[in-house]
Parts: sequence; structure tokens; C-alpha cells
Amino acid sequence: MALIVLLVAGVILSRIPGRVEIAGGQLQLVTPTPATTQTGVPPVQATPTGTVSTLAPTATPRPTAQAALPPVVNRVDFMDDGKGRQWCEPDTVSAGRIVFWRGVGRWPTAEKARAAVGNSWPPITADGQSLVVKGLECSDVEWSTNGPDDPAPGWAFFASVEAQLAPGVYRLSSQWLQDLKTCTLTVTEPVSSPMADQARAFAEPFLKAIANRTPDLDDFSTADKGWRAQDYDGQGGDEVSIENGQLRILVGGTRDLTHVVNPAARFRNFVLAADVTAKSSSSRPYSPQMTWGVYTFVLLMHGNAWVTRPCGAHDCEPDYASGYDPDIADSKTMRMMVIARGSEFALYLNGKPLAYVKDSARLPAEGFTLAASSDDTKQATLITYDNVQVWNLDNVPGLP
Repeated sequence: MALIVLLVAGVILSRIPGRVEIAGGQLQLVTPTPATTQTGVPPVQATPTGTVSTLAPTATPRPTAQAALPPVVNRVDFMDDGKGRQWCEPDTVSAGRIVFWRGVGRWPTAEKARAAVGNSWPPITADGQSLVVKGLECSDVEWSTNGPDDPAPGWAFFASVEAQLAPGVYRLSSQWLQDLKTCTLTVTEPVSSPMADQARAFAEPFLKAIANRTPDLDDFSTADKGWRAQDYDGQGGDEVSIENGQLRILVGGTRDLTHVVNPAARFRNFVLAADVTAKSSSSRPYSPQMTWGVYTFVLLMHGNAWVTRPCGAHDCEPDYASGYDPDIADSKTMRMMVIARGSEFALYLNGKPLAYVKDSARLPAEGFTLAASSDDTKQATLITYDNVQVWNLDNVPGLP
């Protein structure tokens, strides 16, 4: 899948369905994938347990008060090489919220796989005690193989559940249908993110200064406030509308990237905040994104992840920062915020600091866009922006 970068009206926009890494001097697209599944598991009829399952409320091993844990989210995959070796990837994480991914099965047909899995979710035990888990995502049936020499490829499912663990060393077990996964996981003391601490330190003086200040630009109550839609070829289209105080962008189908600009808001130093909701049944990547100058803040809906990176006229450079957050989910309203001043900026999501960047080698941004992208050429995705607020920091007295 190619990475496409577009230059429209002096603003760089990127379509970013995954993560970009440098390999052999080339930009390579990497999409997070679940763990490899075990081979040769026969189909078993499962008892549906609902779309979100909470196991019996038994005690979590070595419990620590949830309020004492930082808002750190870790991802752990139950790995299986199909030859008897199983392990946790990674095998060490910090205490707090942990999202566990695993696969199940190898069935000869997709129909048998669906019938076996039903609405079940993978349970997890730690040192023999059941964890209270929350179901997050379950894929549709997928063809699974360990490679061209795999003797028993087949149809499988992948799912993720969230649990909390305090510091300690745990022997984890997950028996999903007849597919047993085990591994050892070390959970260390919680640590704060230096990047998040830097973002908070940079942003807090500005956020305090605007706390009781009327935004210089707010909401989409009327189209005549200056909002203007442009798609990838610079032309507006029927896929963008302002309805009931919301900006609605339809992407996918014939439109794969659309952005909205406001020429009256070409601020160099600003705070931009908006609620965003993405709704789609597409199996292809789709993303809401904010851009200013060469900078991007993108929510990767299919990967439950966020990323920020600079994009030039022809390609994007390696990430400034990226992260995983299960709160980035379809149909869920998320609050995106950018605090930009000169060559520095900070990113927030749902009130939490994510990243701080200082890049004095680039020209300061001027203005911003609210954008939406999709890789689906047949099915449209609806991305909605609401409660937008923009403060021009050049109008705020007393800033450091």
C-alpha cells in the first residue's frame, strides 16, 4: 500500500494508514498486526457471551488501586510459532492498563470459524486467577499462515481485551475455545512518559492563559464563518457539509482525502481543539487528522494509534512520535488538541498530553486544516468535527 502525500493550497496533507519506518533507505509502511496463531486447532462450538465480556470479578493478582496507576497503555501479544514455543511480546511492561492481543484457530472454512467463535472473547488468567477483562476489538475471520512452508494454514480470528496488572511477575494463560496460549510477563513499577511530561510543561502556561478567554474562532454554527472545503484536487465537493453545528466529511469511494480550511484563521501561534468522531464499517484504514504547515497529528483508527510526523511535498519523514491508545476507536468521540508556538508544539488527546516536539529547522506553520482520509475505494466513511475552538496566542497577553 503506497503512502500518498499531497500539497494543497500550501498545506501538506498525508494519508497515513499505518506506521512508516526506514528500511534500506526507503520509507516502508508497517501496519500493526496481531500475533501468529497456533496451528491445527479443531472447530468447537462456542457459547456466545455478548459483544463485551467481563469475567467473574475474582481478585486481580497483587492488586494495586486503579487510581494510583498512571494513564499508561501497553500492548502485549500472545505469540505462538506453531512449533510449541509461546511467549509474550513484549515480555516486560509497566503497570497500568494493558491491552492483550491474541489469535484463535485454524479452520478449513470461514463459515466454520465464525460458527465456532461466535461472540466469545478470550479469557486471561494470571497465576491461576481470572482477570477482569473488557473486550475491545475482534476481527472478522482472516486467512492465517506462518509462511509458504506452513503445513496447516487456515481461517482464524484475532481479538484484544484490556486488563490491569500491578507490578510483579505473572504466568499468563489464555484458553480460548481449544486454543491455549501461555507466557510469562514482567510488570514493572509505573513510570511517567518523558514525552508526555515535556508536552505538559510546554502546554500548561498557554492552557492556563486561555482557560477563561473566548476563542478567536469557534464551532460550525454557520458556514459563513469562513470554513471552506477542499479535496485532493483543490476543489470543494458535496462530501463536506455543516449540519447542526457539526462539520461532516465523507471520504472513501471517489474521495480519499478531504480537508477543511478557514482563511480567517491563518495563525502562526495557536491552540486548536475539536471533538472528532469517525464512523465506518470499512475494513480499510481511515483517519481523522489535523495539519498545520508540514506537521500532522493523525488518529489511525484501525490501529488504535496516533502519530505525528513532518511531511514534505513528496514524502513524509520518520515519526516525531507515535503511540497506542485503545480509546482511539470507531464511533467514539475523541478530543484532539494542538498547542503550537513557533518551532514547538504539543499534542493532547482526551485531555492527556501525548507528545512534545521542537523542530527549529522548519518554518513556523501558518493556519491549519481539519482533514479526513480513507483507503476504501468503494465504501464511504463519515468523520465529524464538533465543538471546535481556536485561540490566537499572539492576542493573549502575558505569555512566557
